Amino acid sequence: MTDWLDVPKIVLNWSGLKPRSNHIGHLVGLGEIAEGRTGITLPGLTVQVEVKAPQDVARCLYLFTVFQLKAGTRHRAYQLEVAPANKRTHNGDNGPIYGPHEHLYEEVTAVDHADVNCGNWGGALRWFFFRIALDPIEIPDPNRHGL
Repeated sequence: MTDWLDVPKIVLNWSGLKPRSNHIGHLVGLGEIAEGRTGITLPGLTVQVEVKAPQDVARCLYLFTVFQLKAGTRHRAYQLEVAPANKRTHNGDNGPIYGPHEHLYEEVTAVDHADVNCGNWGGALRWFFFRIALDPIEIPDPNRHGL
């Protein structure tokens, strides 16, 4: 199920961050995922980056997601959710999680890494790329570039 996770990957056809049509104040970017050595797309895997425009950086919501297509439906295969450390971001069987956390299919784990926080777009993005073995692509910080 996770055999794709450690394979070196690249992004093809990155859309760039653009306003999401059904959520005012959200930006979303999409791309296809391909095997890094051959450039052959990995069937059904896509990457999506979504940013909820906060009133201030300390109230961010960044979603870095890999979706997997199964039986015609997109399912979350991996997601890094970045939000303020004091915000409850997940309710699970083992109690609530506050702040950044990641999903690997049904497994949810808190992320306690200095670079993964609302004030460090680049650090959170690098963590995402590292966790899923994806060659980095340039995605401008929406807080600095007025996206």
